[in-house]
Order: sequence, then C-alpha cells, then structure tokens
Amino acid sequence: MSLFESLFVENPMLIEVKRYRRRMLGGGKGISIAFLTLGAICYVGLLLVVGSANGGIPAITIVMLQTLVFTLGAPAILNNAIAGEREKRTWDLLLVAPVTKAQIMIGKFAGAMTNLLLGAALFLLPVFICAVSNRDTDYVALLWAEVDSIAFAVLACAFTLLFSARCRRGFTALGVSLGMLLLGLIAYPAVVGMFGNVDSSAADVLLTFHPFYVQARLMEQRFDHNSIAPSAEGQALFQIVVFLCLAIVFLVWTERTLTFSDNEVKFLPKHNARS
Repeated sequence: MSLFESLFVENPMLIEVKRYRRRMLGGGKGISIAFLTLGAICYVGLLLVVGSANGGIPAITIVMLQTLVFTLGAPAILNNAIAGEREKRTWDLLLVAPVTKAQIMIGKFAGAMTNLLLGAALFLLPVFICAVSNRDTDYVALLWAEVDSIAFAVLACAFTLLFSARCRRGFTALGVSLGMLLLGLIAYPAVVGMFGNVDSSAADVLLTFHPFYVQARLMEQRFDHNSIAPSAEGQALFQIVVFLCLAIVFLVWTERTLTFSDNEVKFLPKHNARS
C-alpha cells in the first residue's frame, strides 16, 4: 500500500470527517445548536448587508472576513483534537488501535479542514454578490485572495494541531494557538507601524507573511512599478507557497512528537522516542 493510499484512501481515521461535521451541525447538544443558530443569524445578516450595499463592498473585503473566521475557527475546532483525547482518557486506546501516528494526524486535520472548507463554500455566495454588483471587481485578484485565505486556513489548522498534540489540556492548546495567531496578525503589524519612517517597499517586505496585508493590496491594486516591491499577485503567490510549506512542516512536526509522554514538554523528538 502506498503512502497516499494509507493516509487518504484506506485511513480509518478519516471517520473524523463525519465526526467533525456532525459536531459542527449540532450533534444534539444544546450549546452546539445555540452556536449553529447564532452562526446562521450572522450569515443571513451578512447576506442582507452585502445585498443592500449595491456594490459598495469590495468582494475581497468578504474574503478578508472569511480569513478572520478561519483565524478564530481553526483553534476552536482543533484545540481538542489530541489534547481532548488525553483529557477523556481515550488517547491510550487510540494509540494501541491498528492505525499509525500519521493516520491519526491526517484524520484529525482532514476533519477540521472539511468544516473550514464548508465555511469557505458558504462565503462564496456573499463574495459572488459583491463581485457581480461592483463593476470594478478584479476577478484575478479576487481568485488570488481566495486561494490565499484557504492556504492560511491550512496553516492555522496545522499550527493548532501541533499545540493540541503538545498540550495536556484542550483549553491550553486553544489559548496558546489562538494567542500566537493573534499576536502575529495584530501585534506584529502594530510594531511595524510604530516605525513611521518605513516606506511602502519596506512594509511590503516586513509584512510579506501577513494575509490581511496581502489581501488588502490585492483589493487596492496600488502598485508602484518603479518600486522594488513585488506586485500583489506575486506577493500572494509567495505567501501561499510559504503557508503550505509551513503547514507541511507543522504536520510532520506533529507526527514526530505525537507519542511523547504527558510529562514531556519538549517540542523536539528524542532518538529513543517511541515510534
């Protein structure tokens, strides 16, 4: 059996996709149904706002809102992926099941990504409404922004899964992963903005890995062709590649450290760690 078949075709842990979808759709729990109802109300409100704006809202603005939802949603969905199994005392049972560490990791990751991609599909409707009602819509830039947003979701899921595997409590994994994501998205650009003498070219370099900055550039399309700064499309492509490569690194890192004992706090695998 090839690696691809083992992880994506014959992987019994892909049952997590149905499990995560069932949890998102309520799962019979009152609190889940309440959040689902709140989400439906917010979604209908968003449709009403973009419908009444008559093209006044750029479509990439909705993509940026989608990116914000991914930023908050990935830690909320995946914080208990591994840490929750430990809290419920089911982790040891999972380890002795006939599945590999990589299959466990891919199953958890695929379950969360399915939910986020479903969210991206729901966002397509307000994005479409804004795009067709605004005659100045740049559809190529919009496509780049959408792919960049999804690539960031992949990174956020892989990042959260790593901390879920390394924390003993789901709440700790949630706080650490969400805190570090917000630190990078809010505190870092604030620090860059404190240096008032930073020109636009330097800002392009310093904020290369910031999804909202690149998506805003795609929306504004304010290029200075005499500048050494890359175009918004080129910057988006570079960012997408970096996000996906970092996600692979985090997933491999998670797999390599997945079976550390609970009293371990190191993030690097030992040579004698259990395989």
